[in-house]
Amino acid sequence: MTWPALWARRRLASSRGPEEKRRERDNSPAWDLIVVDAAATGHFLPQIRAARAMLDLVKGGIIRSQVEWIDAILSDPERTLLTVCALPEEMPVVEALELADRALHDSHMWVGACFLNRTIPVTLAPKQRRVLEHMGEPLHAAVIGERLGGDVAPVASGALLAQRLHDNGETHAKRLRAGMDAPVLEIPLQVEPRAGLAMTRAVAAALAQSAQAAKSK
Repeated sequence: MTWPALWARRRLASSRGPEEKRRERDNSPAWDLIVVDAAATGHFLPQIRAARAMLDLVKGGIIRSQVEWIDAILSDPERTLLTVCALPEEMPVVEALELADRALHDSHMWVGACFLNRTIPVTLAPKQRRVLEHMGEPLHAAVIGERLGGDVAPVASGALLAQRLHDNGETHAKRLRAGMDAPVLEIPLQVEPRAGLAMTRAVAAALAQSAQAAKSK
């Protein structure tokens, strides 16, 4: 099944357990979408493999029928999709790719999307980098600082550092995109002084923009 088809069904990240059976009076599902915050990778993989392992141990009866129901939910991409989260760093990317691969091959659980969190959206052109490098040189920094009334060297160093962080993260992001069958949705690093509604809205807007870009590809 293609990503646009899955997206159209609003199945970005759902795992339906007993709540899936809840119905309204008109017999429609009680929930449009159920999102489950899973445990860390090392705990999550054994959990999703448990139902399939039980099928090898239990050959009949009520327990087997319940286990078959759970396994059917987890392995049906129309009802359940796994959303993987990663950071633009080496080890998180390796872990994310391993999780996606093992979830599919060990438990037949499909990945719907991957959230690449805390990306650095700084892109400087080569000419801009050279300007910043010259600004940070002692002679130029002194002249500019005298005109502006402050030391500009830390400003130039900070901008160049942000660019290096972006370049390093982009290297790992490319590996993630190449190895992940599902779309990779980027969430820029948020620098709000405290978590709150503004940060929630900023993350939601970033997700919407990244998702729209993924759909258009």
